[in-house]
Amino acid sequence: MPSIKKILVPTDFSDNASSVYKYARTTAQNYGATVDFIHIVPRRLNYFSLDRDELGYIFEDKDKYARLRTRVIEKLQAEMDAHIPAENRGKVFAKNEDRAAGGIVEHAMSESYDLIIMAARGGHESKFTRGSVTEKVIRIATTPVVTVNRGYDPKINTIVVPTDTSNTSLGALPMAVLVADHREAAIHLTTVSKRDENKIKTGGEAIYKHVDEEMKEKVLKALQEFVDGSDELEFVNPPQLSDEYVQLKIKGGQVVRLNIIVLKGVSTHDSIASYARDHAQLVVMGTHGRSGLSYIFLGSTTEKVIRHLKLPVLTIKPKFVKKWGK
Repeated sequence: MPSIKKILVPTDFSDNASSVYKYARTTAQNYGATVDFIHIVPRRLNYFSLDRDELGYIFEDKDKYARLRTRVIEKLQAEMDAHIPAENRGKVFAKNEDRAAGGIVEHAMSESYDLIIMAARGGHESKFTRGSVTEKVIRIATTPVVTVNRGYDPKINTIVVPTDTSNTSLGALPMAVLVADHREAAIHLTTVSKRDENKIKTGGEAIYKHVDEEMKEKVLKALQEFVDGSDELEFVNPPQLSDEYVQLKIKGGQVVRLNIIVLKGVSTHDSIASYARDHAQLVVMGTHGRSGLSYIFLGSTTEKVIRHLKLPVLTIKPKFVKKWGK
């Protein structure tokens, strides 16, 4: 059964990185989880942020590294004490690695975290893309990752779960239900019907009404098969195509309302991002779709959504979702 009991928060002490503390605090309080902080010290740098002097290649000098590590630990602990309630505080970690993303992911795997929460951007700011470290963590982590932009309000009323009817996309659903359960939120299970401008009308009549019904039926069938094969999810009542919404829950949990939404658009990722901006506060996605790409790549739709959407996005790797979807 999905759970959130151990949360890892990477930080580089920038304003953007620190902006996720509120989200981490709220999440930990909702699930009774502990929060650990981690900072990765690159092996080669002229380190100014925690020392006034140029330190050069500090790892050749054990005394310099020991002083730096002590300062990092002290700063991490101060950040945790200031932003995380005592009952949710875990440990702080300072590690030296060549690559920050690899260090974060390796620590998350070795310590069996349930969730990584990190800033969509770190020390730099871009209007168009999530930070490079964040993208790399999403790409290689088997632990679910939530990326959050600065200024985000952690209140969640609606969660968008995009689907192409594959088990990978639906495998993100149990985590979405878990979040919806604790936040009393609704889930919008969304799929996209590609618009063909040359076939908008048949005999003068718009055909999308019929396409919508076919797409909804296809999604509902995939949803039924997924839930029937899951050990965690169950329907309150057998869903029907005529139902306004589906009642779904994690076994032993509260009932969550799920609406199947068929979007129309030329671009799948644009349609999902546009709908989420207007209706949701969180997007939950599998990182691979029907293309079955290698683990070193994200599914193209997921990658484009997380790059361009400013809402928090929770991504789940196929290796992780297979615990719930068969």
